[in-house]
Amino acid sequence: MANEETGRPQRRSKAKADAPAEPPPPVRSAQARPDAPQETNVESPTISVVGIGASAGGIEALGRFFDAMPADSGCAFV
Repeated sequence: MANEETGRPQRRSKAKADAPAEPPPPVRSAQARPDAPQETNVESPTISVVGIGASAGGIEALGRFFDAMPADSGCAFV
């Protein structure tokens, strides 16, 4: 349909496009489903992350340090 004054096509109203959409239905959590596995309170092992820095002269000291550290110390070295 054309505008009578300008002869240009009339723009459609954006009212419907700008109107908020209907909210989606609520999402049920896994615990709400009877067939979902139940959580257990299992403690995971604690790992300490240790940052070590050394200059070029410290490489030998780092080697001695790691030679003295047990392999199962529970630490991650970066």
